[in-house]
Amino acid sequence: MFLRSLLILLLATCLLSTFCNGKKIGKPIKRGNSSAPKIDNVRKTPQAIIDTQAFGAKGDGLTNDTEAFIKAWKKACKTENVVLLVPRHKRYYVGPIKFYGPCKKGLRMMINGELKASKNISDYEQDRRHWLLFQNMENFTVEGVGSIDGNGEVWWKHSCKIDKTIPCNAKTLIAPTAMFFNNCTNVTVRNLEFKNPQKMHLTISKSEHFEVSRLRLTAPADSPNTDGIHISWTKDIDIHHCYIETGLKINWQ
Repeated sequence: MFLRSLLILLLATCLLSTFCNGKKIGKPIKRGNSSAPKIDNVRKTPQAIIDTQAFGAKGDGLTNDTEAFIKAWKKACKTENVVLLVPRHKRYYVGPIKFYGPCKKGLRMMINGELKASKNISDYEQDRRHWLLFQNMENFTVEGVGSIDGNGEVWWKHSCKIDKTIPCNAKTLIAPTAMFFNNCTNVTVRNLEFKNPQKMHLTISKSEHFEVSRLRLTAPADSPNTDGIHISWTKDIDIHHCYIETGLKINWQ
């Protein structure tokens, strides 16, 4: 009886020692897929940054930065998987700019500073309809924490709806749209502030597969024709979570 109890005690001690030393007992248990890739192999490639200031943009609110933006855009458009950056805490004074595509894939424009339109109406002689024009863009995003200020006051006072001495005709009603998208596909515009547009804040025309979200669009109550978002000949567009407070309709004869 004593020997039997001693053998049982020795066997239990041996099993406990084997378990604690981490030795395998029986068949191993598989945990997960051994062929799964490492986390380093599935990370997205970070986007390169093209800073408008590297092309001469001052952002002091006084210097005309139009040419610097044009140069930066040309570089960004030809580069794959890149962010065109407009830095924070800067005010970029720019005239009309045409951002033409198509561009390489993976292009984003990050507007974190303020874009402010030129007050000089003569800067728009070649195109009175557009300030910031994006054309022929595909798979493109415009976003940021910045603002787009159209400096509309210089245009409103020349509107026949404000100045009754000016006859209302097609010519006198022409003023630039702050941001215009034409013939674009798979575009996202989000998280930006639009204010004081020359005419409309945002226009989307002849485009498809568009998302517009989290925009703040404001203009004074007496500003003429400052529509929030104007859409024409466009399909499959989703507009959500936007705040729009634009000019009131003015009765005129």
